[in-house]
Amino acid sequence: MTNRRNILGASQVQHVLRYKELIPEIEKSFVNFSDRKNGGIIQPVRLKVPVKEHSGILYVMPCYSAKDNALITKVTAPYYSKDNVNHRVPSHLLYFNAGTGDLVAIMDGTVISEMRTASGLGCRHKARCIRNDTEVAVHSGIWGPG
Repeated sequence: MTNRRNILGASQVQHVLRYKELIPEIEKSFVNFSDRKNGGIIQPVRLKVPVKEHSGILYVMPCYSAKDNALITKVTAPYYSKDNVNHRVPSHLLYFNAGTGDLVAIMDGTVISEMRTASGLGCRHKARCIRNDTEVAVHSGIWGPG
């Protein structure tokens, strides 16, 4: 087990994550997620911990992708109090070695979530452009024939 951890802040994530590579990966993840039986995705319902005294919530969202050999947990804590004037939704992704369980990296999840959402919308519009009278609901991970 190594004690070295990679920590990537927002600017580092923005520097290395590119839509050109991200959009095809998001497309594949939609397909894998929609093929529940063979897709290899295990994604339980998120854990929610209310922090009522401070108008906040802690969410913990684990996911394992057998096809990608990826084990990741997103942790986010939106706070909606009047004192939180920025209403930021800070989040972090914890990336584990799926074979050993060792923590490999901690990454800024806010930038990744924003880019993932934009890429998902890109997939949706791409699917609308290529469909031929076949209903394609990319948002839910359901693709038309072929």
